[in-house]
Amino acid sequence: MTKPWMSRRNVVSRRNVLRGMGVSLALPWLETFSRPVRAQTAAAPTKRYIFVYFPNGVAHDYWPAAGSGAAAGWTMSPLQEPLVPYKQYLQVLTNVGQTALFGGNPNPSHSQLCAPTMTGTVCDAALPKVGGPSVDQVLAQHIGMQTPFDSLQTGLSTMSSYPDGRDPSISRSISWKDASTPLYKEVNPQALFDRLVMQLGPSGSADPAAIAAAQLRKDRDISVLDFVHEDAQSLQMKLSSSDRTRLSQFMDSVQDLENRVQLIMPGQSGQMVTVQRPTLTATYTERTGNDIKSISPDDPMGYNRDTHAEVMNDLITMAFQTDLTRVITHMLDDARSDYHYNFLKQRTFSAAGSMEVNQQLATPLNGDLLGYHALQHDGDSNDGFATVNYWLVSKFASLIDRFSKTPDPLDGTKMLIDTTFMQFQSGMQGSNHEADMLPIVLAGSGGGLFKQDYHNVFASEVPLANVHLTVLQTAFGLTDVTSFGNGTATVPELLA
Repeated sequence: MTKPWMSRRNVVSRRNVLRGMGVSLALPWLETFSRPVRAQTAAAPTKRYIFVYFPNGVAHDYWPAAGSGAAAGWTMSPLQEPLVPYKQYLQVLTNVGQTALFGGNPNPSHSQLCAPTMTGTVCDAALPKVGGPSVDQVLAQHIGMQTPFDSLQTGLSTMSSYPDGRDPSISRSISWKDASTPLYKEVNPQALFDRLVMQLGPSGSADPAAIAAAQLRKDRDISVLDFVHEDAQSLQMKLSSSDRTRLSQFMDSVQDLENRVQLIMPGQSGQMVTVQRPTLTATYTERTGNDIKSISPDDPMGYNRDTHAEVMNDLITMAFQTDLTRVITHMLDDARSDYHYNFLKQRTFSAAGSMEVNQQLATPLNGDLLGYHALQHDGDSNDGFATVNYWLVSKFASLIDRFSKTPDPLDGTKMLIDTTFMQFQSGMQGSNHEADMLPIVLAGSGGGLFKQDYHNVFASEVPLANVHLTVLQTAFGLTDVTSFGNGTATVPELLA
C-alpha cells in the first residue's frame, strides 16, 4: 500500500526504502538504481541547505581571520582553529551585519537578534511575531514537496534561558513558517531518530502501525533493523557486490547510531530520561529581571552535551544521506544561553592560537556561576568565553567532516559537502551585543556556485538579508524572490 506522504516525492520507491511493520528506513545512494536519477540530476543537480546557529557571539579579539582573498592569501584565526582541516570548503565573511535593520542601535538584546538572523525582519516587542518567514521556510515552500520532510528543526537546548522580556519564541526558534508561526526544534535524539525512520501519516504524525512499532521497540528493546530485516535480505539479492557492501555498512551505522541514541541520556535504574525543549509556558523562578540569582545545570544524571551534539550531527547527516529532507536548521543553544559548559577544559588564547590547560571551565567569577551568558559579558578577550566558542566551532567542524565523507544520496560521485550550502553564525558580534561584524562561516559550494577557501572582506557592511537573498536566487534558482526581509540585492562577491 502506498503511504500518504509518498505522493509528495517521486524518488521514493521500493528500491531505496526498506519497510517493515510501521517502519520505513530510507537508504543512501546505491549504484544499482542510480542511472536514471543521475541522468535527471546532471542538468539540475539537487541542492541542500543547513543553517547552524550559535548564541552570544564570539570573543571577537580572537575571531577575525588574517589576510583576504583565496587560498594562501588568508589564514584562520585562533577561534577558527577547529575548521582548519576543512579550509578548502570554507568561505569566511567579514563585515556582514544587521546594523541597518535596527536603525543603528549599537547593541540590541539577545532576543532582538535571534529570530531576525534568518528572517531579516524586526521582531515584535511582546508578541510571537516577526516580519515574515525565515529563509529556510522560503526554501521549504519551494522544494519541500520533493522529500518526506519539507524541513527539519533540530537543536541542543536543555534549559530555558531568559528571553529578555519578549515572547520566548523569539529567542528559541530561528525557523519561522510565517510571521507568527515559530517552528520549534527537536532536541531529543531518540524522538528525532524515531521520526526519521517511521512511516508518516498525511499530517506528519505517525500512523497507528508506526506508533505500535515504536512502543514495541521501547518495551522489548528491539532495533529498528529487526523490522526491516526481511526487506533488507530481499534487496541484497538484487544489488551489485559494491552495493551489498554499502548497504551492510549503512545498516551497521544505523545500528550504532541507534545504540548511541539510547545511551545518550541514561537515568537512574536504566530508565531513559528525555531532554525537554523549552516551551512558551516556561517560568523563570530562578531569576529576577536580567539578574542571575542562581542557575542549575538543569541536566539529567549522566547527560553529556558533547555526546548530545555528536549524535545530533549523526542524525542530521542521516537525514541528508537518505534524502528525507533537504532543508535543516540547527540551534546549538537558545539566544542568551546561560548553559554551564563546565564539562570543557579551559583554553588560553592569544593572537598566535590557543592551547588547553588542565583546568575545568567552572571557576566562579565576581560571585557569579559561570554560565555562557556571564562569560560573554566578561569581554572579547575572555578565555572562558572563547573556550565555549571554540567548542561550538568544533561541532560545526564535526558536521563538515561527516558531510565531506558521505556520498550524496542522488549522485554517489559527489559528497554531501559538494551539494550542500552550509551557514554557521551567531546573531551578534561579541560581548556587547553588536549587530555588525557578525561571525559567519559558509561551507560547501552549493553545487559549485560559491567560493571556497576564501576570506571575503567587504569594504562596507553587507546586510545579512542580502546573503540570504543570494542563496535563494543563486543556489536554489528562486529568481522570483526579488527581496527578502530588508535585503534587496544579491552579493555577487560570494559566488565562484
